[in-house]
Amino acid sequence: MTILKTIFALHGNPGDPGDWDAVKALLDPQEFRLVALDTYSSDWPEQIRQHQGPALLLAHSWGSYQALKNLRSLPKVEGILLVAPYFVVEKPFSFLARVLLQIPFVGDSLLRASHKNAIAPFVADMMSPRTPVNPGDTTKIQNRLQADWKLWKRAAFAKIQHQQNPLLASDG
Repeated sequence: MTILKTIFALHGNPGDPGDWDAVKALLDPQEFRLVALDTYSSDWPEQIRQHQGPALLLAHSWGSYQALKNLRSLPKVEGILLVAPYFVVEKPFSFLARVLLQIPFVGDSLLRASHKNAIAPFVADMMSPRTPVNPGDTTKIQNRLQADWKLWKRAAFAKIQHQQNPLLASDG
């Protein structure tokens, strides 16, 4: 009898648990149970702690930062796989940008007005140094990113948190 392994998956930024649907579809459900967590949520570590038995952790991009920031508090995690880890903020927000984004009406207006222009460069950077074999492969991602400016708001605030609380050697 095969023992079912639980994999907890953390998405990148911007992202959501649905980013793991393609991976989940490839796994044999008799061997693996993939639980995609909302990395923006403050309770995702508790979901892992409440899990009965050992678990694996799969983290993409900014999810890798989150995984390592919380790994010490996750004793049930017996293995971790970091996919395209993002540990250091490459293009930090300026002080002025951080302040403006945190003013409720102003920040929301700025994000609503600019998020669509950020999508193509973001997807290109995400795929770098390669380009998709089939440009349609990124259509679902681009549509999701275009449809919800609030996703960009969560992404901006996650980046601010990351910038203000960098990953330290003592975290992992």
